[in-house]
Amino acid sequence: MNGKFQIMIKLINRYQFLSPFITSASGLIFHENYFYLVADDEQALIKLHENLDRPGEMIHIFEEKLPEDPKLRKALKPDFESLTYLPEKGSILCLGSGSKPQREKAVLIDLNNKKTFLKTSNFFQKLNSIFSELNIEGCALNGGKLTFFQRGNGPSNQNAIIKLDLENFLADRSEDLEIHFINLGKLNNIPLSFTDATFYKNRLFFLAAAEDSNSTYDDGVFSGAVIGELSPENEVTQMTELKIPCKPEGLCLHQGKAYIVTDADDPKVSSGLYEADLPFLSQSLL
Repeated sequence: MNGKFQIMIKLINRYQFLSPFITSASGLIFHENYFYLVADDEQALIKLHENLDRPGEMIHIFEEKLPEDPKLRKALKPDFESLTYLPEKGSILCLGSGSKPQREKAVLIDLNNKKTFLKTSNFFQKLNSIFSELNIEGCALNGGKLTFFQRGNGPSNQNAIIKLDLENFLADRSEDLEIHFINLGKLNNIPLSFTDATFYKNRLFFLAAAEDSNSTYDDGVFSGAVIGELSPENEVTQMTELKIPCKPEGLCLHQGKAYIVTDADDPKVSSGLYEADLPFLSQSLL
């Protein structure tokens, strides 16, 4: 891990502008003065103005409501974990984790809230043939290619990045998948695993959490988190600990700052939006 310091971050908002509030924020992007986020146990995209001075908007993806009972809700949720903006389509891609059959959903939502559901059967079938514990936690677009992030929080600890041309993904063609396994090491003696990632000025930044669980389904005790950078050659070039109270699940960078949303894995604790200055944003790659 680079350096012997932690990046300090500050809480700038809790998602209590909705009733009752969002507890499991899991993906985050910024586009045209708005933050957009998903929560892995909601069926909506959430839109929040950057000034954080007005109520947010819920853009429903599915009209059906999930049950309130936590176990039933977890069993039925679409588990949306990934967001990325597709400029050529003028739409936001919202993608499920693929960890269960009901979590293999993908939808495009344009800026007028029009929804287009995508076919993903070939994509997820291919990934399930490669990963014994599939759990896609992030995706990011750069140069016409999507990069997906496999979270290795199962027993096999398979952290990986998956690359696929955008047009192939939209057509549910998976023949040209690239797979690169990534060793993230440990934090506080707990293996680190990806929770989100984003491109910023052609540089690829990621979040990873140390969660004491050997299951992609059951949550574990949060033991710490890092923010890092991957090179074009798929090597970890920077990684620094985040001082954050609970699991970071969504990341975007805007005007030189990092914005992070958290999930405490507790239905009584609202998600937080945090802001951080990254010392290595101004540095060249190592």
